[in-house]
Amino acid sequence: MKQLFRKLLTPPVFSESEKARQAGVLHYSSLMVAVFGLTLITVNLISGVESEIALNWALGLLVLFQIAVQLLTRLGKINQASLVLITICWFVTTVVSRSLGGVRDVSIVVYVLILLGSGFLIGWYFAVICMAFNIAAIWWLASLETNGVLVPVFGDPYRIAIDLTAIFILMLIIVYFFVRALTKALEKARMELVERTRIESDREKLIVQLSEEIKERQRAEDGLKQLARTDPLTGLFNRRHFFEIAGHEFAKAIRHQRPLSAIIFDVDLFKDINDTFGHVIGDQVLVHIGTLLSNNVRKTDIAARYGGEEFILLLPETDSTGAKNLAEQLRTLLECSPVQVRNERILFTVSIGVSGKDADQPMETFDQLILQADEALYSAKRSGRNQVVFYQPENGNSAS
Repeated sequence: MKQLFRKLLTPPVFSESEKARQAGVLHYSSLMVAVFGLTLITVNLISGVESEIALNWALGLLVLFQIAVQLLTRLGKINQASLVLITICWFVTTVVSRSLGGVRDVSIVVYVLILLGSGFLIGWYFAVICMAFNIAAIWWLASLETNGVLVPVFGDPYRIAIDLTAIFILMLIIVYFFVRALTKALEKARMELVERTRIESDREKLIVQLSEEIKERQRAEDGLKQLARTDPLTGLFNRRHFFEIAGHEFAKAIRHQRPLSAIIFDVDLFKDINDTFGHVIGDQVLVHIGTLLSNNVRKTDIAARYGGEEFILLLPETDSTGAKNLAEQLRTLLECSPVQVRNERILFTVSIGVSGKDADQPMETFDQLILQADEALYSAKRSGRNQVVFYQPENGNSAS
């Protein structure tokens, strides 16, 4: 109930500032008229004067019509609501003046308020119409007094009607200049608001554009960095980037005395594949190997294309035994994963060299670890290919 009452007392809100202003004026004017009418009805009922019955009916009609004003206002029909409010106020004012003191009654002042309200709410043209109706009502009341229908209190009714007509004309002139000045001020405020909104909109667009440019530049920089560190064919790290991050891993393994292993392998008889099927198919074989490597090593392992048909793996936290087991798994996987080209399956094998540094094993440089794996690879090649050879430091050469 409280929320409903609060909602009834709150004016409707519209996106257009001018419409919202008119709706607010209509809302509060209607509420004041309703309260005023109810107050007069209550006073008349308490006084118990029978001559006030017609007046109470007119005031009751005034209050009821405020419901229509409120509904039209909330529906956004501002001009219609203004017309209803001004018309009913004019009608009730005329009835009150007819029932009480004629052209001398204090209610005549309401005509002035109606004239101001019509110009403010609807416009200058309607204020002219409203003035004509006000003057007609005044002269009608004056004629009633002259003809004895109403009893004149003092003075000549027509003289008073002339004075009131002059006042209404003067008020109309005032309303004209007031409404004109108000319209200009509101139009200026509206234009300033539009300009301010446009500036804010342009600023937001500029911010969005700059943000997009920054993101695009960041994406471009990330793309360049990605190109600088990856092999364009296989998508693995390239040799330069491999040595950058592998050097850090080697230094960490030495510092913390942790195991580290390396695997180097290349495709057996890769030149025969290129000569038989062409370099495009040879490239597909390399891409196929890169995909298998990416999908079958740990996230901590570092895989790269070492050069040509050679690939290299660095295995942090992996001792010699673990490295040999992984190398054998890779050899078997690659041997059993032919490349499908049209209706032909291209089988290939790899030779693998492995070297490792166990946790307690000293090693001076990272190049030494890579050189040992490379020597083991060539030992695998010399021993017949398609096999894994682990570098044996105690023998000074490589062994299976």
